[in-house]
Amino acid sequence: MRTAIVLSLILASAAQAAPSDAAIDSHLAAIKDWDKPTKEQMVTLVKAAADYIAAHGKDAAFKEFQTRPGKFNKGELYIYAYDMNCVVLAHGIKTMLVGKNLGDITDKNGLKPNQALRDAARSGGGFVEFYWENPLTKKQQKKLGYAMKIDETYYIGSGIYLDE
Repeated sequence: MRTAIVLSLILASAAQAAPSDAAIDSHLAAIKDWDKPTKEQMVTLVKAAADYIAAHGKDAAFKEFQTRPGKFNKGELYIYAYDMNCVVLAHGIKTMLVGKNLGDITDKNGLKPNQALRDAARSGGGFVEFYWENPLTKKQQKKLGYAMKIDETYYIGSGIYLDE
C-alpha cells in the first residue's frame, strides 16, 4: 500500500512538472503586438519561456529562443539567458554573444545592467531600467528588463524599449 501511495505521488508530481505546449502557446497568443509590447506582455513571454524550459529542457529551449523569427523571438521581443556570472547562454538577437561574459558592461549612466538583472532574478524575479542598443533601430535607448531565476545556475529575461 505504501509503495502505491508513493508511486501515485510521484506520478502526480510529474504530471504537474511540465507545462503542455498548448498552455505555452496560449500564453504566447496573449502577446498581441510583438513590435511594441507592454510590460505585462514581456513578463508573459518570460514566464512562457520558463515553462518551455520545464517542458523541453534547457538545450532545446535555448535553441528555440535563438530561432528568429520563432516562438519566443519576434519584433522587439526576444529571450536571453545568462549564468549567474553574467556569461551569455542564449540570446535571441545576437547569438555571437553566447559564451561571452557581459557582467562588466555599463550603460550610459554607469549601471551594469546584466549584474542588476542577475540580482533581480536572484531576489525572486524583477525589473531593471537601463540603456541598451535597440536591435531594430541600432540606437541606445531606455529599456525595461525583466529577469527570472530558473535555478541556482542561470536566469532568463527579456525587455521592452521605453519612449523617452
